Amino acid sequence: MTSDRLKLLSSSEVIRDKLDDIIEALVAFYGEERREEITYKLKNILIIKFCSVDSLNSILDRIKKGIIKDVLNFDENQYIYIGPESLMEILEKGKDNYFSDEDKKLIIGEVLSNEEIHKRYKEGKYPKLEEIVKKYNSIIPILKPYEELYEKEANKVEKIEKKYYKKLVEEFLYLFSEEEQQTYIKYETVSPLIWTLVGSTVNKRGNCFDDENENILNDENAPSWKKESIAGDRNRILKKTNLSKEELRVACEKLTKRQEELYRLQSIEITESLEDYQKCRKEIEEKHYVNKNDPLGPFTYQSPVSCCHENYIIKDGKYVLYPLILINANMSDIDVTVIHELNHALEMHTLSIDEKGTKSICGWDYDQTEFKNRVEYNELEYSGITRGNELISEYVNDRLAQEITDVLHNQGKYIFFKERSNDTSGYMIAKVLLEDFYQQYKETIIKSRSNGNIELLYEKVGKENFEELNDLVNELYNTFGLGFAIYSALASYKNKEDTEEAQKIEELVARRDQILAKMNEYARQRTK
Repeated sequence: MTSDRLKLLSSSEVIRDKLDDIIEALVAFYGEERREEITYKLKNILIIKFCSVDSLNSILDRIKKGIIKDVLNFDENQYIYIGPESLMEILEKGKDNYFSDEDKKLIIGEVLSNEEIHKRYKEGKYPKLEEIVKKYNSIIPILKPYEELYEKEANKVEKIEKKYYKKLVEEFLYLFSEEEQQTYIKYETVSPLIWTLVGSTVNKRGNCFDDENENILNDENAPSWKKESIAGDRNRILKKTNLSKEELRVACEKLTKRQEELYRLQSIEITESLEDYQKCRKEIEEKHYVNKNDPLGPFTYQSPVSCCHENYIIKDGKYVLYPLILINANMSDIDVTVIHELNHALEMHTLSIDEKGTKSICGWDYDQTEFKNRVEYNELEYSGITRGNELISEYVNDRLAQEITDVLHNQGKYIFFKERSNDTSGYMIAKVLLEDFYQQYKETIIKSRSNGNIELLYEKVGKENFEELNDLVNELYNTFGLGFAIYSALASYKNKEDTEEAQKIEELVARRDQILAKMNEYARQRTK
C-alpha cells in the first residue's frame, strides 16, 4: 500500500516502534525459554536506517509507481515498459487482465503526460485514471520536501564529481596533443579522445593501454569485437599524441592509481556532505561507542547492503555489548532485511574483551576486532566473502530471518510491508548445497548459533563433516562469485543443460550428498 511505502521515508523510529512485535515473533520462533535473552539483546542495540541519494530517488519512484499498482492491482515485481497505447487499453478495461505475466509495469509519467490520455480523461473516460490521479495528487505535498531534498543532494553530488573529474583530466592532459589541450582549456569540454583514455568519470575507467586490455589483446579466446575496439581506441590516441605505446602504458599505470586515489577522496567527500549521513553519524556519536570505527561510510552508502556491527558501550564501568544495526532504506525485502540483522545481534556473543579489542562469535563466524579512536573508511568496493564460515553462516541466518518474518506476518504484524518481495540476498545462491542440511538439522543449527554454542553442531554432525560442507560452499563462491555467473550456472543446472557450469553444480551437489550421508551416519552413531 502507498502508506507502507511512505514509511520508507520516515526515520529509524519506524523499526524501533515495531521492536516489541519483532521480539514476540522471535520468542514464538525460538521458544518462551529464550524470552529474557531475546528481550535484553534487542533492547540493547542502536538501529539506524540510512538512505543514499540514489536510494531516496528510487524510493520516491517506488511510491509513485505503487499508486498505480494499488489501483490496478498488479504485481510490481514483474517489469516491462508499457507505452501509451497499451496503457489506454488497460485504463479502458479498468483491470489488469489485459497483460501477460511478463507484461506488468506502468510508468506514472505516461499516465500524467500523454496528451491523448489527458484528452480522454477530460471527457470523463478512465475511471481508474481518476482514482490514480486523485491518489497521486494527495501525496504530492508529502513527497515535496523529500523531492526537494533529493534535488539539493543530487546537485551537491554532481558538483563534487565534476570537481574530481576535472582534477583528473587536468593532471593527465599532457598525454594529449596541443590541439586537444587547447580545446579543453578554452571550452572545458572533454573530447571523445580524452574520454576514451581517461574515462567518463573518476571511477569509470577508459585506459585502453593498461595491462587488463593488453591481456585481452593477447588472449586467443577473447571476442574479436573486443580486440578490435581496444586496437581502434589505441590507434586513435597514438595519432593524437607524441608519446609511444610504451610511454602511454607507463602513463596509464599512473592514471589508474590516481583514479583510485581520487575516487576514494570523492566518495568520502560525497558521503560526508550528505544530510542523511550527518544525521546518522550524530546519532551514533551520541551513543559514545567504545570502538569509534564503524561501517557507516562510503561503502554502505553506495552499495545495496545492510549490516550488524559488533560494538560496546561502557556502563557502570563495564563493557556492554551494544550492536549497531545499519539498515539500507531501499532494500527490496526490507522486513526480512531488518529481521536478518536483528538476528545477527541475537546471535552475537563476546568471547573476550579488553581496552584494545574483542574476540567474539556471531552465528558460526569468529571475529577479532581492534578498537579504533576514529572512523577509517577501509573499503569502498565489495571485497567478497572474507570470513571463514561467512557464506554458510549468512545463508542460514537468511533462512531463519525468512521464517521469523513469516511468523511476524502470520501474527498480522509488519515492519514496513505486508507484501513480500521476490528478491533474495546474494547469499541464497548457496541454497542448492545447503537447504537439505538446513532442513535436516534445523533444531541443532538454531541451538548452535546462540551464545557461541557452535560445538553443539560439531557434536551432532561432526566437526570435520561440517568443515567439509563449508569448504564445498566456499568452492561454489570461488568458482562463480555472487554475480551473473552463478545465476547463469544455477539456471543451466535447473534446466538440465549440457554445459560446463551445470556439470560443475552437479559435481558439487553430488559431493554435498556424500557429506550429508557422513553427517547422518555420524549423528546415528552418536545416538546409539
